[in-house]
This record gives sequence, structure tokens and C-alpha cells, in this order.
Amino acid sequence: MKRTFVLNLLLLLVLNLLVKPFWIFGIDRVVQIEVGEAEYGLYYALFNFSFLFNIMLDAGITNFNNRHIAQNRQLLHKHFSWILSTKLILGVSYFAITLIGAFILGYTNEVLPMLLWLMVNQFLASMILYLRSNISGLLMFKQDSLLSVLDRIIMSAIVGVLLYGNVTDSAFNIMWFVYAQSIAYLATVLIAFTLVLIQAKKIQLRIKPIVSMAILKQSLPFALLILLMTLYSRTDAIMIERLLPNGAFEAGIYAKGYRLLDALNNIAYLFAALLLPMFSKLAKEKKSAKDIVNAAQNLLIPGALFVAFICWFYKTDITFLLYPEAGKNTILVFGCLMLGFVAMAFNYIHGTLLTANNCLKWLNWMAVCALLINVVLNVCLIPILGAYGAAIATVITQFFTVIIHGYLVSKKGYYQFKLRLLIRWIVFLGILVLGHLILVSLALSFMLNMLVLSILALALLFSLSFVQPKQLLQLIKSRIA
Repeated sequence: MKRTFVLNLLLLLVLNLLVKPFWIFGIDRVVQIEVGEAEYGLYYALFNFSFLFNIMLDAGITNFNNRHIAQNRQLLHKHFSWILSTKLILGVSYFAITLIGAFILGYTNEVLPMLLWLMVNQFLASMILYLRSNISGLLMFKQDSLLSVLDRIIMSAIVGVLLYGNVTDSAFNIMWFVYAQSIAYLATVLIAFTLVLIQAKKIQLRIKPIVSMAILKQSLPFALLILLMTLYSRTDAIMIERLLPNGAFEAGIYAKGYRLLDALNNIAYLFAALLLPMFSKLAKEKKSAKDIVNAAQNLLIPGALFVAFICWFYKTDITFLLYPEAGKNTILVFGCLMLGFVAMAFNYIHGTLLTANNCLKWLNWMAVCALLINVVLNVCLIPILGAYGAAIATVITQFFTVIIHGYLVSKKGYYQFKLRLLIRWIVFLGILVLGHLILVSLALSFMLNMLVLSILALALLFSLSFVQPKQLLQLIKSRIA
């Protein structure tokens, strides 16, 4: 199981590192530069608003289904037919609730066309995640890996032609960006649906209220957890846009700072996508997940520490590299938000372990507390510090969840933290800081500093036994064989 996790994780990482950096920096970043801070900020706020009620599309079904199919493969045909019908009904509810919410918050008719298309995109994205939950639940990790980047490949092709192909004399319109998402999501849905259909043999839409209610009842704890997590992680941009006189502009600044974090968050999410079906299978068989937890931590946590370290100490250089016209506030937002990646890395491992073991009651209480902390901090800090205040609130909230996750994992006996592991993380970070101080004294260029620190970090991965050369060679040989 550990070998399967590492090999498929490597495939996922390679595919995502090939595709998503270009999407984020070559497409999404350029779109914001082309359309301007305010217009992109409005899009970003509306996107997050459409995402808030995403739980109405899913109702926890994706996580429930992933865990359930991993434990009961023979139920794919029956569950797929019932759940697909249920999701179509949920889609109608989502559109109704989101439009009511938009009316309450005072969104005008001018922004409704964009919001409606973004809602369509959320529905399609939800279908992709549900279809992928069947594929990964069947442990078809190669196919799931390809689907994880397919929408970005299609979007990059469409938007790339519009940005760089000189196919139009008009200035780039943010709605073109939204339409490209719709096309890419729809194509991915059709391909994913075909893959699931092959496994399920046949599909018959069955609308049975009793069955739908039974499925929703079982997935309700997952739904509540996802809703609460969405609220405390996605309300920042909405509150910025609503609370400040220049809210759209400040939301644009926050989007710039959040872009790299969102990219890395997608990479960290790949761990959770692989870990959930594996943890679920081990939980059903009453086997320890210690080896897989250790493997995930050894790969993800040092990487997260390195990224946070680099982005904090070199936040000015990195920000100007991405946005030559960036101001001081953008730099502060970026540096602060990137510290939160360390917390996200921990949460994806330990939160997934708790989810697989059905500790949803405790996770929901934790999410309630995190939401309250986040909202209170945002209300207090955004009027004073703007987007930077929202960044501080985000980081504090994320580290609060790390503490609770760690406590629950230890209390439930799923994983016991070792002091020597904490010491290795501290030594890893301490040596990097020392290396940074030496490089600063030598007054070398930013790019040369990055190269030296990257080599140092790679050497520390092996010398501190986060990655063991002998095991790595065995994995490579077995993969070739």
C-alpha cells in the first residue's frame, strides 16, 4: 500500500507540475494583468461567492462515495445510478440558494451574467469531482491523475490562444476566461463519465426519494464539514469586497497574494485525494496507517517548510518577479499567506486520516470554531489593514486547525507523533535559515540564492532521512519491472 501511494503520488505530481504552473503563471496571472485589478477582483469575489454554496451541489457525496467505493467496489453500478440522479436534483437547489444569497448581499444585475456562468462552472466542476471519486475509489489512480489536469490543459489551450495568438483586436474580456472554463469542464465531464460508464457497464437514472434521502443522510456529516471548511477558507475575498469602499481593488490584491498558495494547495490536495481511499481501506481492514502517514509527512512537510521559508524571506523578489508593478500591500499579503501553506500540508494528511476513520463529529466542531475565529478576525482586521488583515486571519485560522487535528489524531490513537520527527523538521528549517543568512552576507543575486537553497534543501531531505535513497531505488526498480 505504501509503494502504491508513493508511485501514484509521483505520477500525480509530475502531471500537475507540468501543467498547472503554466496555467497559474502563464494564463491566470496574465489574465489579471490584462483586465486590471478591479475587474479581476470582482471576478475573484464572485467566484468565491459561487463556491460558498458548492456544498449544495455535493452535500458531502464525493467524500462519502470515495470512501464507500474504496471499501465496496461491487456497489459502483447501484450507487452511481442513484447518486447521479440525486446530484441533478441538488444542482437545482444550488442555483436557487446562490441566487437568493446574491440578492441578499446586494449584487446588482450588471454582475449576474458572470455569476450565472460561474454557477454553471461550479456545477460542472462538482460533477468532475464526483466522477473522479468513483475512479479513485476503484484505485484507478493513473486515470484519475490524468483527469486531475485535463481541464487545465484545455483551458490553457483556449485562453492561451486568446492571449498570445493575436486572433482578436479587442482587449481581453474577463468573460472569455469564464467561457473557457465552461468548455474545459464540460469536456472533462464527458471523458470522466465515459470512464465510469465502462466500469459500471450500464447506467440507469433512478429517482427514488427514499434512496436519495438515505444517501444524503449518510453523507450529511461530510456535507457539513465541507460547508464549514468552505466558509472559513473562502469568505475572505467576499468580505474584502463587501466591507471596503475599494473592495474590488483590494480583492484583486488578495487574489495576487493567494494565487501561488492556491497553486500549492492544489498540489497538497493531491496527497489527500490519494490518501482518502487508502486510509479508508485500511480503516475497514483495521490496519495501521502509520507507514503511509510517515511517507506522506516525509514528502509533504519538508516541502511545505521550504516553500514557506523561501516565500517569506524572499517575498519582495518573488512578488516583483510575478507582478512588476506590485505595491507594498501585495508583498505583505503574499508573504503572510504563504506561511499558511505549512498548516495546509499538515491538515491534508491528518484531516484526511480523521475523515477516513469517520471522526466527523469532532471535525465539524473544529470547523465551527475555525469559522468563528476567521469571521471575527476578518471583521476586526479588514477595515484596518485591508487585504493584509484577511491574510493574517487566514493564517491564524489554518494553524488553529493544525493544533486540533494533531490533538485528535493522537487522542484517537491513529498516529503518535515522535519528538525526533519534530526535531528533524526544526533542524531542516534551522539549517535553511542559516544558509539564507550566509547568502545574504555574500550579497548574491536572488536567482543564485534560490539555486543554492534548493540544492541545500534537497541534500537535507536525504541527510535527515526524509527520503531514503535505498527505498527510492527499490521503488524505481519495481516501477520499471
